[in-house]
Amino acid sequence: MIWEWPKVYCRAIDLSPDLSAETSAQHIVAELHDPNRYLTEVAYGSQGRVTLVSIPDR
Repeated sequence: MIWEWPKVYCRAIDLSPDLSAETSAQHIVAELHDPNRYLTEVAYGSQGRVTLVSIPDR
């Protein structure tokens, strides 16, 4: 998406179904205010907030 629409910012947010509606809403609002535009996907679950990390192939 980032390459197709360079002027549009988009972030995917994966939320655990175990989270309450209120907690899910708080996480979504937090992501709206996150200034890091390099993150394109985050997830919230039992481990808290997690993001993708690339690791070199060995």
